[in-house]
Amino acid sequence: MKRIAVATALFMAAGSFSAFAATTSEMAPAQAKEITKVALKKAKEDMMGHKKVGTISGSASTSDDLDAKFARAATEMGAKYFVITSLNTHTEAYGTADLYN
Repeated sequence: MKRIAVATALFMAAGSFSAFAATTSEMAPAQAKEITKVALKKAKEDMMGHKKVGTISGSASTSDDLDAKFARAATEMGAKYFVITSLNTHTEAYGTADLYN
């Protein structure tokens, strides 16, 4: 539940951060942010302007490492958001995520 609240807060704050970031012309691209499926459903109206641009999968030693790996990959692929659609942490973290602009 904490992850949903944090992701939703980050999603809502993204607009105000974008306005601040736009004031500097030489800033690095913002790293993609994770949003949960629940947050995506609740924020459906806010996501109307965003479209799914791909799917990624990967593995890492922990779910936090996988989360960071997905964020880097999504950013490198030009996505602004990613939604983890599956996660298995039996021996190592393995998952898939959808990318959105």
